[in-house]
Amino acid sequence: MASAIKTAAQSVLAAATDNAKIADLQRDIQDPSKRPTKSLTTDHGVFVSDTDNWLKAQTKAHVGPSLLEDQIGREKIHRFDHERIPERVVHARGAAAHGYFKVFDNSASKYTYAPVLSDPSRTTPVFLRFSTVQGSRGSADTVRDVRGFAVKFYTQEGNWDIVGNDIPVFFIQDAIKFPDFVHAVKPEPHNEVPQGQSAHNNFWDYVGLQPEATHMVMWAMSDRGIPRSYRMIQGFGVNTYTLVNAEGKRHFVKFHFMPELGVCSLMWDEALKLCGQDPDFHRKDLNEAIDTGAYPKWTFGIQVIPESAENDFDFDILDATKIWPEELVPMQVIGELVLNRVVDEYFTETEQVAFCTSHVVPGIGLSDDPLLQGRNFSYFDTQITRLGINWQELPINRPVCPVLNHQRDGALRHRITKGSINYWPNRAAIGGPVPTQEGGYYDYPQKVEGVKQRYRGEKFNEHYNQAQLFYNSLTEYEKAHLVSAISFELSHCDDPVVYETYTKVLNNVDFELTKQVAEKVGGVMPSEPARPNHGKKSATLSQLYYKPKEPTIKSRRIAILLGDGYDLAEVEGLRAAIKAGSATSWVIGPRRGRVYPKGEKGGDVGVWADHHFEGQRSTMFDAVIVPSGDHAATLAKMGRAVHWVREAFGHCKAIGALGEGVKFVHDALHVPHLRFAHDLHSNDVVVAYGVVTAGRYDAGSAAADVLKIEQNAKGFISSFALESHARGQTINLVLFRDVSEKLDVEKGQEVDVEVMVAGPSRRRGGTMASRDNCGVGHRDVSESHYMTRPLGCADYVPSLRTLMGIVKTYPQLVGVRICLGIAEAGLFPGVVYYMTLWYPRHMLQFRIGLFYGGASAAGAFSGVLAYGISFMSGTGGLLGWSWIFIIEGLLTMVVSIISFFVIVDFPDTATFLTQKERAYLTWRKKYDNSSVGEEEHFEMRHLKSALCDWQVWLQMLMFMTIVAPMLGISLFLPSIINGFGYGTAISQLLTVPAYIVATIVLIIVAIWSDHVKLRSPFILGGLLMCLVGFAINISNASIGARYFGTYLCAAGSYATLPGVISWLGNNLAGQYKRGVGMAVQIGIGNLASLIVSNIYLSKDAPRYIMGHALELMFIGIGLVNLPILVGLYRWENAKRDEMQRAMAEKGIEYSDEELRRLGDRAPDFRYTL
Repeated sequence: MASAIKTAAQSVLAAATDNAKIADLQRDIQDPSKRPTKSLTTDHGVFVSDTDNWLKAQTKAHVGPSLLEDQIGREKIHRFDHERIPERVVHARGAAAHGYFKVFDNSASKYTYAPVLSDPSRTTPVFLRFSTVQGSRGSADTVRDVRGFAVKFYTQEGNWDIVGNDIPVFFIQDAIKFPDFVHAVKPEPHNEVPQGQSAHNNFWDYVGLQPEATHMVMWAMSDRGIPRSYRMIQGFGVNTYTLVNAEGKRHFVKFHFMPELGVCSLMWDEALKLCGQDPDFHRKDLNEAIDTGAYPKWTFGIQVIPESAENDFDFDILDATKIWPEELVPMQVIGELVLNRVVDEYFTETEQVAFCTSHVVPGIGLSDDPLLQGRNFSYFDTQITRLGINWQELPINRPVCPVLNHQRDGALRHRITKGSINYWPNRAAIGGPVPTQEGGYYDYPQKVEGVKQRYRGEKFNEHYNQAQLFYNSLTEYEKAHLVSAISFELSHCDDPVVYETYTKVLNNVDFELTKQVAEKVGGVMPSEPARPNHGKKSATLSQLYYKPKEPTIKSRRIAILLGDGYDLAEVEGLRAAIKAGSATSWVIGPRRGRVYPKGEKGGDVGVWADHHFEGQRSTMFDAVIVPSGDHAATLAKMGRAVHWVREAFGHCKAIGALGEGVKFVHDALHVPHLRFAHDLHSNDVVVAYGVVTAGRYDAGSAAADVLKIEQNAKGFISSFALESHARGQTINLVLFRDVSEKLDVEKGQEVDVEVMVAGPSRRRGGTMASRDNCGVGHRDVSESHYMTRPLGCADYVPSLRTLMGIVKTYPQLVGVRICLGIAEAGLFPGVVYYMTLWYPRHMLQFRIGLFYGGASAAGAFSGVLAYGISFMSGTGGLLGWSWIFIIEGLLTMVVSIISFFVIVDFPDTATFLTQKERAYLTWRKKYDNSSVGEEEHFEMRHLKSALCDWQVWLQMLMFMTIVAPMLGISLFLPSIINGFGYGTAISQLLTVPAYIVATIVLIIVAIWSDHVKLRSPFILGGLLMCLVGFAINISNASIGARYFGTYLCAAGSYATLPGVISWLGNNLAGQYKRGVGMAVQIGIGNLASLIVSNIYLSKDAPRYIMGHALELMFIGIGLVNLPILVGLYRWENAKRDEMQRAMAEKGIEYSDEELRRLGDRAPDFRYTL
């Protein structure tokens, strides 16, 4: 039923998108299966009676000469001889499909009046051709190369072509260099080698002598050079175009296409093997996806710069070797492109389609981009050579709108034009120009002035800044792949001049990159950088930025390895679940044909194997599953089946195994540290390094395993789908840096390690040891008020912190971190409670502020400390993170030892005070919250009173709404700043000013609040500062504005938290009730840290929209909760005023003991507002 519905839906969609161009092509389409004639004819329409024998002069016994008069034979041969047309010089090997384009709204109308970009009611037919660049038509799909991404929009105003690539920049700045570049990258002329790759002397000689190519080389040698699929590449217009709006104002524009499935790549070994195993892998993949209804989709975005801002950047926006960083020019997503129809015939559509960069429609224009200017001439010229002057009349190239002009004749003319008029002006006024007001093309009146000369501007002569930006923006594994790719290519260059020259060029990009490549290829090993690396980054340049927002296995190819003796019900359940995820499953068996389940040896029972083990390889699939059953033992004896699993694991693909299949995979891989399911009767799932195993997958398991691809999924197929998705994004190629790498941490534990190593208060660079009670353990923090000295853990907390720097294994790390969490759990609430024993309630916030200010100042200092310690990585055989814990732990140990001898418990035991001073402090504190003093003995009613007091729970919520933004900014401030485009070290340093400002504001607010004896107005002010700060950061504001917003977030949250804590301390009378109440407020309120630690996810970088949005939610709750608290306090105070008046009138008085027992419920107690 579901399948029928899906088929019907696809049919409806296909019908809806069988647009004007599809209808236009129908008049040229012939379907032989529908037998339009009796059968075979000549080109001139005569039926052919014999197409197998040439007409000859012969007898039955002797063969004679073939006769030239045989028109049928001659026509057949002549047509065959002329089937080939000149091959494209570049982009010869291609694949294509039909589809449609729509904009979401009219938001682009402020930039252009072109309806294709501004009218959401339109659906524009498109034809998209993908291609490789270097190789011939017969080369392989998966070579390392740039991919062409050329789109023809059949608009109602004429054809519009975006002739782009999957890389946003190009090798050259000026089109005059194009012949030299193409000659250099193509096979060398003396031997026509190599085919389909740039790994040869001429290419690297050329780019080594043309530094403007450096940026493009970085892109081409990255993972983007070997895409998983055409459906998983970006598309870029490359050149700078212009848009003109209805008011005649012009903007510069770049066009972008972002794939729905993310930007995904092959592994290099995988790509090399596919070149031989399936050279047409990408072509087949495109058709398979469309045929199965997994239509490829891209969102369409524009970057726009006003004409007035053309010169506002440190690069020339008309330079095709430069990108426009999205941090400077934000992307505006305005539409989507979908491919939903394969071609009917390759030659007449994919091969004969022709594109021209000069083909634009009204509202879209060209620019002075020197590369674009040359392309505008070259593309039209090459189409004439390849297809003839009438190439635009070919069915695939002709517009869907009416065409009328006075161009006539030429070879292969198709259109028949009636009448005697073929010129303008003419007496019949036929074919005259159309005014721009009525739709005629509008040429923007650009002012042009200059000196005729061959010259490049200053900005065009800078070639390395953006190459550095791209390299800096890659993840560590992407950088490693880049090093390997360049090393592979240069190792194929046998002229030392070539590879030595290019290693010198690389030293202008990055010193470490150059050293790694030079060591591998025998290049020039540099002693110092040729130029400093600026350290800037742009998150949008890494492939990981484009991973799908929701994990998906849509269109993924999953191989199920079977032999005779498998569990049929299990396999059918797996295939149904895979299909539910819009993926395809393929059975690979010992033979193509029926493979029999357990207990069957013939007949029609079982599943049909699509391929045999030798016929297909793991390289052609995204994931592998080995089901349970006796067949696993048979597979274990087959070398090719074992190789399937090993190769898939080596290419970082998800591997699933059930029951007996688990042992087969275990024995095939034999990799240390891999965990497997051991209980064959359990459906519990074990995931390790992308290997997903379980004991069984029966009907009950399948019913419970609703396919939901998310972290921590419980079901086998859901877990397997997540791993398959992850491998599609090449996420699992990451070598866990520092901590994870050192401790052999397994996949899926990276986030746990971050929190476990540092506690939520330190994750992402925030540092404040006194807040580590947020970490492991959340035990009853109130016990620190009664059972320990406020710093009684001084002996072992720093010791544990130091030990974290020298742990060797993951279990050791977990053990030490748990002990540390237990030790620190009561520290912060204990210190706050300790202060309430010494200071009156209207002197309390300043003291807590000093303590907290020291913590925020430590946050500033830690950024500098972490920056400095990072350079110690490798010292003593320890990594940088280890030294951070060792040094911080030792410093804390020194301070704690001193504290042990200096800090005293209570004022009445302070030996550094005189007897009179001790008496005064004791008296002042005793009568601060009560006119008759506070009780001095603990009773269980104090616990009950605190837990049943409404204000404790509302203040706990108030604390949570403040601690959430405070933790968010302290945990993730370096990451947020890193998202602005700065390197890690610079991001750490840029946190320092924010912490300094926060400390200053905190102290000022604390003094002021104590002075006026009010808390709520300052809490309101802090919340509003946070509201504005996070609102700025969630917006599209400039980097400077967002950086300023981080100051507001830090200052608002840090300054407010001491006020919230003091507020409850002020309003709880009785030291024991106050101790319990504050423990509840801080202990439970700190649960917010569990949420905050997991809302700023790396996949949301660099904008962190979800994290900022949830922080705004917390702040909003606080803004609602605050007036409720103030209102209740006012109501209680007013009620007690009335009570005291009534008591005075009636002569009622409470004894001192009764007032002490009532505490903050006494009629003379007033709540602080």
